[in-house]
Amino acid sequence: MGDGWSQTLWTGMAEVTFQAVYRLLEWFVPTLRIEPSTRIIDTGHFAVAIDPVCSGLEGMGLMLAFCTMLLLLFRKEYIFPRALSSFPPACS
Repeated sequence: MGDGWSQTLWTGMAEVTFQAVYRLLEWFVPTLRIEPSTRIIDTGHFAVAIDPVCSGLEGMGLMLAFCTMLLLLFRKEYIFPRALSSFPPACS
């Protein structure tokens, strides 16, 4: 039961990661080509395949933990609730 749920989450997030990388790179690489069925992004010089295990979930979890620890350690210096605005840029 747990394997199916996590696999679905990873696959869905890999698609989000693929689209985010594509949208970001298309501004800077005019020769960018993609193949959505295999999640391959090709610049003309090299190509990258985004696997389902490259969902970005680990990175988001790491940034969430880092931001939480930073806010806890420096809570006297930060102004709440404005300090919470550091979470979305770090976790996207």
